[in-house]
Amino acid sequence: MADMLCQVCGRKPPSPDGPHLFLMRDRGGPVRDGELTASPPVCVPCAVISVQLCPEIRGVHVCAWVDQAPAWGVAGLVYDAGTLRPVSDKLVWAEYDGPLAPWTVAQRQVVQLFGVRPTELETEAAAFGLDRLEEEFKRVAAMVGAGR
Repeated sequence: MADMLCQVCGRKPPSPDGPHLFLMRDRGGPVRDGELTASPPVCVPCAVISVQLCPEIRGVHVCAWVDQAPAWGVAGLVYDAGTLRPVSDKLVWAEYDGPLAPWTVAQRQVVQLFGVRPTELETEAAAFGLDRLEEEFKRVAAMVGAGR
């Protein structure tokens, strides 16, 4: 997340300064400016693959180009300050410098999205080009060991 690498293939973005493509589960509307996410960005080919294979977003996804995604906090397990026992068995989002931060064992970084431009994945795939997508699909398949 800190380097804005694709969450699927780990490829560096074309420009480290953005924009970056974020793909998320649709929660009732487009991605909005100021929204928080613990999901790293994706490259266009991996986004196309993800919406076909990932049951969490298949048919229920939104995506947007984002200019800036500064670190906001972490998602992790929170522990009680007095007993040091877990408060919850689910991930809690804790803002840096917030009251939960010192008692949270981070599992993911959370970023805040700015300069958000919602888009349709089909539009991005078409702009990327079918030939280029097919080459990228082969690269990703080889990388993740498809066919094992």
